[in-house]
Amino acid sequence: MERFLLDALQILEIGTTGTIQQLIRDLGSERGLRRIAQVVEATFVSGYSLQRLSFKKHAIPFLKVMAHESMRNSLILEKEVGTIFNFMYGHNGRRGAEFFRQVADNLPELSRTEDKEDFESAFSAAISALFNTLNMNQGASVQEAFKPIVDTLSTCVAKNGFDGVFNYAFRVSQDELSRIRTLLNMGDAIPRARGIAPLRLVRDPGLQYQMQVDFPGGLSREGPRHDNDHSDISEIHILPSTEEILSHRNEFLPQRSLDSPHHLEGIARVLDFQFRLLREDTSGQLREAVRLVHEDWQELIETEKNKGKKDKGRRPPIHMLIYKNARIEEVEFSAKDGLVLAMTFDQPSRVRKLSDAARVEWWKKPKYMAIGSLLCLTDSSKRSTFLVVCQREVTETKPRQIPSVGRDRTVWDLASNPERCMVKFRFAQSVSQNDIANTFNSVTGFEGSDTTRALVEFPGLLFASFNPVLKTLQQLSKSPSLPFQKWLAPSPVYPYSPDSGSEYTLVPPPLYMTKPGTELDLSSITAGKYPLKYSISRPFRMEELEAHTTLDRGQCQAMIACLSQELSLIQGPPGTGKSYLGVQIVKVLLANRLETKIGPIICVCYTNHALDQFLGDLLDEGITNIVRIGSPKHEQIKPLVLKNVCQRSQEPTVIERREIGKNRHRLQDIGVEMGDVCIQLLNPDNPSTLKSYLENHRPMAYDILFGLEQEDEDGFTTMSYEEKLKLRQYWLDDMRTVASSDLLQGVNEHIECSAYLSKQYQEQERRCLLASSVIGVTTTGFASRSELIRSLTSKVLICEEAAEVLEAHILSALLPTLEHTILIGDHQQLRPQIMNHDFSVENPRGGAKYGLDTSLFERTAEHERYGGRKFPIAELETQRRMHPSISALIRNTLYPKLQDHFTTLNNPPVPGLAKRLFWMDHRHPEAGADKTELIQTSHANDFEVDMVVGLVRHLSRQGVYKSGDIAVLTPYLRQMFNLRKKLGSKGDLLSEVRIATVDNFQGEEAKVVIISLVRSNDAGRCGFLRTSNRINVLLSRAQHGMYIFGNAATCNGVKMWSDVIGMLEQEGSIDETLALCCPRHPDTPIKVKTPEEFHIFSPEGGCMERCEWRLDCGHPCVKKCHSDTLHRNTVCMDKCERIFKHCDHPCPKACGVACDNCVISVPGAILPCGHISSTLKCFELQNLAGVKCKREVKRKLPLCGHVVSLKCHVDVDRRECNEPCGAILPCGHQCTMKCRQCTRLVDLQDGLYTTTTSHGMCRVACGRKFANCKHSCSVPCHGGDTCKPCSEPCEVRCAHSRCGKKCSEACAPCAEECRWSCKHRGVRCEMPCAAPCDINPCFERCDLQLACSHQCPSVCGEECPSEKYCQECGSDEILDREVDLIMFETYRNINLDEDPVIVPKCGHFYTLDTYDNHMDLKRVYRFDLVGEIIGPRPLDGSDEPADGDSERERLKIKNCPDCRAPLRDIYRYNRIIKSASLDEATRRFCISSNVELTKLFDEVSNAEDLREANRGDFLLGLRTRPADSRTAIPVAQLLSDRMQRNTGLANRLQAYVSKVKEEEQPYGIVRQLVLNAEKRKGTQSSFVIDSSMVQFGFRLKGQLLFFQLRWADLWDRHKVSTDPVIPKNLNKTHRSGLLIQLKKMRRECGALVTDCQDTKMEKQECEARIYQAQFFALYRSKLINERQSRPLEARMANLGLGGPEPLPPQEPIPEDAGPESLEEIRRSLDHCEYLCRKLPGTIGPLKGRVDQARRLLDGVSVFYAPLSIEEKRLVHQAMSAEFISTGRWYTCPNGHPFTIGNCGMANQARPCPDCGATIGGTGYQLASGVRRAEDFAQFDHQHGSSRG
Repeated sequence: MERFLLDALQILEIGTTGTIQQLIRDLGSERGLRRIAQVVEATFVSGYSLQRLSFKKHAIPFLKVMAHESMRNSLILEKEVGTIFNFMYGHNGRRGAEFFRQVADNLPELSRTEDKEDFESAFSAAISALFNTLNMNQGASVQEAFKPIVDTLSTCVAKNGFDGVFNYAFRVSQDELSRIRTLLNMGDAIPRARGIAPLRLVRDPGLQYQMQVDFPGGLSREGPRHDNDHSDISEIHILPSTEEILSHRNEFLPQRSLDSPHHLEGIARVLDFQFRLLREDTSGQLREAVRLVHEDWQELIETEKNKGKKDKGRRPPIHMLIYKNARIEEVEFSAKDGLVLAMTFDQPSRVRKLSDAARVEWWKKPKYMAIGSLLCLTDSSKRSTFLVVCQREVTETKPRQIPSVGRDRTVWDLASNPERCMVKFRFAQSVSQNDIANTFNSVTGFEGSDTTRALVEFPGLLFASFNPVLKTLQQLSKSPSLPFQKWLAPSPVYPYSPDSGSEYTLVPPPLYMTKPGTELDLSSITAGKYPLKYSISRPFRMEELEAHTTLDRGQCQAMIACLSQELSLIQGPPGTGKSYLGVQIVKVLLANRLETKIGPIICVCYTNHALDQFLGDLLDEGITNIVRIGSPKHEQIKPLVLKNVCQRSQEPTVIERREIGKNRHRLQDIGVEMGDVCIQLLNPDNPSTLKSYLENHRPMAYDILFGLEQEDEDGFTTMSYEEKLKLRQYWLDDMRTVASSDLLQGVNEHIECSAYLSKQYQEQERRCLLASSVIGVTTTGFASRSELIRSLTSKVLICEEAAEVLEAHILSALLPTLEHTILIGDHQQLRPQIMNHDFSVENPRGGAKYGLDTSLFERTAEHERYGGRKFPIAELETQRRMHPSISALIRNTLYPKLQDHFTTLNNPPVPGLAKRLFWMDHRHPEAGADKTELIQTSHANDFEVDMVVGLVRHLSRQGVYKSGDIAVLTPYLRQMFNLRKKLGSKGDLLSEVRIATVDNFQGEEAKVVIISLVRSNDAGRCGFLRTSNRINVLLSRAQHGMYIFGNAATCNGVKMWSDVIGMLEQEGSIDETLALCCPRHPDTPIKVKTPEEFHIFSPEGGCMERCEWRLDCGHPCVKKCHSDTLHRNTVCMDKCERIFKHCDHPCPKACGVACDNCVISVPGAILPCGHISSTLKCFELQNLAGVKCKREVKRKLPLCGHVVSLKCHVDVDRRECNEPCGAILPCGHQCTMKCRQCTRLVDLQDGLYTTTTSHGMCRVACGRKFANCKHSCSVPCHGGDTCKPCSEPCEVRCAHSRCGKKCSEACAPCAEECRWSCKHRGVRCEMPCAAPCDINPCFERCDLQLACSHQCPSVCGEECPSEKYCQECGSDEILDREVDLIMFETYRNINLDEDPVIVPKCGHFYTLDTYDNHMDLKRVYRFDLVGEIIGPRPLDGSDEPADGDSERERLKIKNCPDCRAPLRDIYRYNRIIKSASLDEATRRFCISSNVELTKLFDEVSNAEDLREANRGDFLLGLRTRPADSRTAIPVAQLLSDRMQRNTGLANRLQAYVSKVKEEEQPYGIVRQLVLNAEKRKGTQSSFVIDSSMVQFGFRLKGQLLFFQLRWADLWDRHKVSTDPVIPKNLNKTHRSGLLIQLKKMRRECGALVTDCQDTKMEKQECEARIYQAQFFALYRSKLINERQSRPLEARMANLGLGGPEPLPPQEPIPEDAGPESLEEIRRSLDHCEYLCRKLPGTIGPLKGRVDQARRLLDGVSVFYAPLSIEEKRLVHQAMSAEFISTGRWYTCPNGHPFTIGNCGMANQARPCPDCGATIGGTGYQLASGVRRAEDFAQFDHQHGSSRG
């Protein structure tokens, strides 16, 4: 045990993160808890013992392990840590109380035997472990057994010399014991929540009248105000509830004064006060605004009747924007955001009037409906739900599918529709069952027509800015771990020591400074690293610090005061170097970090701007190990963001990586599962939705309705129609209830899973933060990441601009481990910002009693008293920024002690202006409302904009100030945007200045500051600048000069402005005109009153006089007076008088422009290449070698040898060849790339080069002819790979229609009646269009007339040609055409009555005899001896004489003798054409069916593998399910989901089998059409099916694939349902269903065996017999096992229950599983073995499966093994090659078709995949019995494109 504890302690101290996490996980396991129990439940001995545990060797190390920071700070192991401390605590704290009682009793003895340091370490570990144990168990607060233990520990502290506030061990112990006492006293404080008044109110009768205050929650005299009114702030929802919004009782608002009544005291009261007021300042404003909407609903929302009129209603307490006619269009579930609502609403009225482009630009501004914006969805029923924008798209492509019922399909983003918008929201708070019900009832298509909804947005309020802070305050209210409580909540119970000789209280030093021997090295801030140290234990010479640093006396005193106080306040007026001092303090603390062990220093600010500025100052001082939490605004800080630093420096541990992956997948699964639930709730009437519900929750009804069960025990089928409707409605209602419950459970699980996943990442971030030196974060960011930051052991916190931060924000940033907090600020500058002016100290109507905008800095410095004394403040009084004339404005009004550093007198005057400080007074009114804004929250002044722009331009022309030296400040955002826009339109002026609002410029400075006050009105409304704090900031930013534009009369009503105006009047620095000053003529008066006068009186930054100064060239400057900088940049425009040296030409340019080269044109010359140049520039004659000859010449490129045309000066060695490559590739095609792309010159270095040639992949189209159409493969060359099926449009057509499929797909036979008829014999073809015609062709000439009135030249039954083919009036070209290819006679010479012509679509006509011979008409008709047709011949060749092995040539579609076009459109030859088309359709059917079969085989194989692979994980998941079944998915549902996983694939297999049946093949369809026609007309046709063209293999193979899938599913069902983890009732249910399915499958296998025997498919017959045996074996096994297990179960049930019961009678074995059936299956397997021996190459590989089936049949325990990967690969390869797209077609001796690819010749012999007969051949000779499939192979010839 001792070794175990020491090893654990060592791992915690020096182990890696991974080993520490594993240790904690092991301790939290069952085995680890047993080890803990050995220690906690032991009785310790104080001395040495072999049989019992020692207190020193076992208890103390164990306490140190439990007290280690890793035990309480791990974010991802909270569950394990909680388990450990819960176990230590025990039932009702008994185990923990007994253990810690022993610890408390043994510690005094230890203090007498051990040295002081060891005792302090043990004592500290004991109280830390005790605190952890109590803090993690809620019931500890009422357990009396722990209080005596605390008293014993307190006595031990007193007896062991822990004395004095400066003693380190004493303070550590007292702090821990104080926290423990608070925990234990919480139980005593609980009764006060029932209404007992604070003790001081009871004792002071003068305060009794205040008891009339109505306390919150249950303490209220009238009871709680609403469902969100509680006395405990931790129970209050941040956002108001619907009931709270509708309540009209005033909320309980505590007052700051301690004399005001309150139900809490101390720090609890402070937290309660801050929480309630901050919530009222934020959520309270929302409540009042939404309440106003409810009360004025008619005027604000339902205004459709009064369009055009302005909405009426009272003014809300907060800016809000109402979007009318809101509708929930869709509900979906996102893995990121959880439950998401897609909502549409009306465009704002002003936006509707905008153009499309303007509307897009308006919505692009992230001012309204921004991500994270808070809105309230409210309706006419006064229900309210708060939402947050999670997705917004300004313009988005219209989605293809919008599935929701009733969905508005015209809206999908913000700007595309001029009338409506769409945005996606998530719930702002936790989701309840009512929220889900209301949401889905509100979806479009479900809601009532009388319900009106609206969305209310609050643009000025960001949910993320107050929600985290309020939540953190709630957490703090439940924890006693807040540091500095005696300073945060002053109370007489705390001892306050006076500082000797002063009015201030004594603040103890930071705890780490009191550790013995601690001293700080200050050399990091001294000049030359001068050695200087500071310790609280000895005096310090302030003069020495001032002499060797850049700090003044005040800064030195502030630094030492800061280092010596645990809570330090540094206050100073503007420019006194507060931020600089803060940086120096950080440098000192970091330089001593190893000794003090303070951890990373946390720097917090209220704004991102202030924080980034402070961190930037640290970077400038060389402090780089900084991590920034949040989103910085400065580019310099962005690399320091936590995410970026963490990615560079941290890797997840094994545990973290595993947990991250598991939670990510779980979130994705939740998203999919809940998405299905949402679809179920959105589409309850969908049949598949109800079917799925019945399958999962009503399995018996499902089996009856959908045919899985044969018996209807409940009589569903006998119900009446009305009863069925009622039952269906009952099911729908229950389905909605179940789905809503599932969705709520999914939402909660999503929240938990997301939080846990976040902790996995936070653990990495935690390690990254611990490794840093400085952590920068805003107060809001701190609250948002509170859990992460509070897991750190940081001891120092620095808050910059602390007087600008709300006290609630500071409280939320106080870590429990803090020992030193430094607040830097000035409470006379900007106050914290709040929303409700009623709570501001600046509100004269009672705002001071709340004072929410009083910062902790100001409260501590000004208002609080500690034992009657003030809190000490380090004040800075020397400013180094402003010129004394500027600093006088704030010195004479706010800071009477402010001193100017002597260096400020050296600030130079502002060039171009008469005074460095000036106020230009005007009376130009401020601008009106902004018509583009929906909410008017800001102001502007156009005159001041123009004046500021004129002054900025004037200053920039002085050439003195760099970019950023000039700042333009204004109190209003609208004015700031106008200034930026105007300056941006004036060239580079915007880049030369900084423009900001006053509030964003605190802490910054500029050489020149220009101020636009904006407000100018007769009412004297000064706006933002009415407070001295903001005026103070505004007037204290300038170093050299400050210029104010504003209406002095408007400001004069404010006291501080009045004082400032008075001082300016005394100095003559305020006037209606601004005095400029010319730098050349300072005595020339220049005064401007309007923006235009800047250009009139000072056009160049000077005056109106001429410059008069001489330029460097000697010419006088002709411009107006300007600055030296502009003068130096002036370009002289006089004519240049210089002459070029190499020629006598004068320079033609201006004097101020460089002469460069002489460019005058001169006659040409002979160039070095020998060519003569026509003209040259003069300077080119000096160096002819540099002239580029542009003559076109022919050159041979040395790299490739091509001769090209190029300019003479081009280097052929570097010229890239653009000629075609043309090389012959291995595939036989020519390379089509450019030569330069194939042949390259490679540099080998050292002057060596080599040539490389690479042609890459061939880009020429394949070009191989397809075997079943006239097209060629158009895919880029793919070598020997099989071509893909033809994708060209099918060209098959008839007189009725044409096929619309792809060429490779089987055509659908035409079902229309044939149009062929003969009027001479009075007959008409009775066959369908797709069947070969059964009437004889006519030989008579057509009787009809052409359009020319002459008789038609064609034969009877054909369509008449156009008149151009008339023999009477046709052209000579027509008449001279040879139309008789037998006698070679022309058209004009033949007798049409004896031999008519046939004119096909292509126009190449011939005589009847010629075409009859060409089309081989005798193949399909019988002729007599005189040449007359007797009748049609059978198409199956049954009337042809047998001729040994000779093949019967298949019919084919002949081509036109002239153009080779297929002759498809001649009725006379329909019997030939339609017969060939049937063959063609059959061939295509084979190819497409085989492709689909191959894909199905792959899917079945994958499904089979997945079943086997995840079965173990599935069963393991069932064994480790949570015990709480209410939160877990039922086992029955899990089993049902697993069984139904392959249902879709099974359905597709059955659909495939149905599709490839014989009657669905082309010949089968045509035969059915013929039979239908015969029955309909009562005739008998001569149509006979050619049986060799009917394909049986596809149906049989598809059926076998179905058996393969069913066997995998049923075997899996058997293995899962018989596992012990499955409940017995489910086992029995699945057993009955399994037996039914096995019996059914065996029967279907038997039918398939018969089909295979009939079609001679011996391989398929063998597989069918194997499956039949497997199904039978499993069926029989389950029957026999069940029969044997029942008597045994009965015996086991009788054990210990009294007398034995009679055994149940054994059930007889059914006949279909008896010995006869068993013997029949054995004989079937014997036949399979015979087939394997007969055909070893084809069926032989099935021998292993036969043996496996036999073992299963014999009862041997076998594990079903699916096909191996190699077997599946071979099967797939065989199936893919069975019917390829190119090559030649053949049949095996049994008639099964196959193809030989590429050249189509036989090179190797293989067994037929269907029957095993030899196919193929060797040496290009076919094997015996193999025949050419002419019906397939001749297809190319039918199109006139023979492959040869």
